[in-house]
Amino acid sequence: MTITEKRAVAPIGSKSTHGVQDVFYIRLLEPKGLVLDVFQNNKADNQQVIAYPLNEGLNQQWEFVPAGAPGWWYLRTKMGTGFVLTLAASGSIVVSRPAEDERDDQLWCLSPTMVPGYWTVQSKSVVSNALDPKVIGISGGTSGGTPPNAVSVTLDYAAFKGQAWAFAPLFKP
Repeated sequence: MTITEKRAVAPIGSKSTHGVQDVFYIRLLEPKGLVLDVFQNNKADNQQVIAYPLNEGLNQQWEFVPAGAPGWWYLRTKMGTGFVLTLAASGSIVVSRPAEDERDDQLWCLSPTMVPGYWTVQSKSVVSNALDPKVIGISGGTSGGTPPNAVSVTLDYAAFKGQAWAFAPLFKP
């Protein structure tokens, strides 16, 4: 079952079986206060994803959509575009239209870290059982206000806190 098949996944804005939106902020362990964010709330295809302070915008809200293979997920933005988190050939993390068939660069799995409640997020296109798997991290950014980009990086077991993410549910009455 793929994201594009009829009835494969709940439509955008649907309720879970618990009657609550299954929507999350994807929050970085360190530096504190940063979440995955579609840059400038831009609805263009292949828009860069950054790490930015939480402002509760739709460009910071994500849905987990199960893929056909167990343990793999699409991470879909709540911006109303239907776009999913995608690993670009450059190593950047962007949002783009879901492919007609499951593409490895749009599928993600979670691995727990040594800090309870935090996971690394790994693309299926760079899955590795070796000692240096690729995960979502951040790169760039300045103290002057330029936010860091979300990028694919080699897992750093000593400094993993900049590559560890929590999934904070969005609760709205």
